[in-house]
Order: sequence, then C-alpha cells, then structure tokens
Amino acid sequence: MGVLRKFGFRNKVEKSAELVAGYLRERYDDRVAHGPFKGMQLSRQAWWGTKDASSKLLGVYERQVQEQLETFASQASVLIEIGAADGYMAIGAVRSGLYERAICFEISESGRRRLQENAETNGVSERIEIFGEASRETLCPLLADTANAVILCDIEGAEFELLSEDVLEAARDVRLIVELHDPFVANGTELRAALLDRASRGFDTAILKGADIQLSRYPELDRFNDTQRLLAFSEGRGRAMEWLVLTPRAAGSQ
Repeated sequence: MGVLRKFGFRNKVEKSAELVAGYLRERYDDRVAHGPFKGMQLSRQAWWGTKDASSKLLGVYERQVQEQLETFASQASVLIEIGAADGYMAIGAVRSGLYERAICFEISESGRRRLQENAETNGVSERIEIFGEASRETLCPLLADTANAVILCDIEGAEFELLSEDVLEAARDVRLIVELHDPFVANGTELRAALLDRASRGFDTAILKGADIQLSRYPELDRFNDTQRLLAFSEGRGRAMEWLVLTPRAAGSQ
C-alpha cells in the first residue's frame, strides 16, 4: 500500500469509488436500489464500512449472505446478529419482511447509537432489540428462549472463542452464518479447524464464498468506465472472505 501511495494510485482509486458512490446516492436518494433490502434508507453518516457505500446502495453488499438469509427465512422468524455494526443486515432483513424481528449485539457504543438511529429512520425500531457485546453468558439463555432463529455472526476473529461447545449446543436448533477471519488472527488455521470440528458434531457444514459480479444487471453504471464500475461492487476487503454455514443436522436431513 505504501508503493501505491507513493505513486498516487491509491488516491485515484478512492476518488473513483467516491465518484460512483456520490452518483448512486443522488440517483437513489440514499436508498437501496435492488435486492431483498430494496427501499431501505441508508445514512450518509456511516459508522462502519465507509468503502462499501456503492455495493450497499446497489443491494449487492455480501449478496451471498443476503441470499442465504432469504433461504433460511422460510424456517425462521428471528434474526440474531452478532456484530451488527450499523444494522444493514438486521434492518434490511426486518424491513423487507424476511424476519419478524432482530436481536442485535454490537460491542461499540457508537455502533449501537447508529444502529438505533437507522432502525428508527426505517420504521423498524420496535422490532429490533440492541445489546452490547455478545458472550456465552448472554447467548446460551437467549437461545434457550428463542425458537425459529438464524444467527448471523461477524466479529472479526472472535467467532473462534465465542462459538464454543456450549454455545453450539445451545444453538443446536438454529441456523448459523459465520464470517470466518482465520487469515487475520494468530493460529487462525488451527482455530478454524477446531471450530469446524466442533460444529460438525451437530450441524451440516458448508463454506459460502463471495458472489460473482454481474455488471450487465446494473445499467445505471454504464456511464462509468470499467474500473469505476468494478469499484461499485467493492466492499473494501483485504482479501476474499468465506462464511461458515451451519444447518442443524436433523433439519438438514428432512
């Protein structure tokens, strides 16, 4: 990245991304334009994910996760999001009618404030509960009292500790989508293997990868050059990510 700064390339990329995002904000009045969350109002005061404004406006942010949430919605009414940030997934899932309500855990106080503001803006604050950091002590009793749930977990590497044997046992009747951060933590390969081993005892496991980009489906981007169009789909990630999808074995075999 230092080399890119030296020659000014990084700045040009950022400017191009901002150009596209600015155009989409104005065109869609800061609302999601496509996908299951279509119509959701986004805030310009982003607390998390400032580099993925265009992908959120286009409705393609973590599209593979959105599609998995759609698939699971037929068997669940509650979304439990661990690491909810400013609420893109939770608010979108509730506002769209995919889920009746959401229970959100977010460690950052600033994130919780923005999540609450965004929920109010989208008229779903009464159907979204917001809590601080998730722990074994909070999750186990919650899961005991919450039927028909899906867990979406994105906590930057803390998933390997949080999803212990007792939490997975408590979650034995729910479905989980877990973003894996093993490349970014010490001993990540071993931690990933251990999590997969724990999960495989009670769940069918699958790895979800990023969705393919389909530029032709978004003619509103035709005015931009190829690089700018591709940047509209960028989520600002340092590398390709993967998600662990867990389906209770009994449910998966029906």
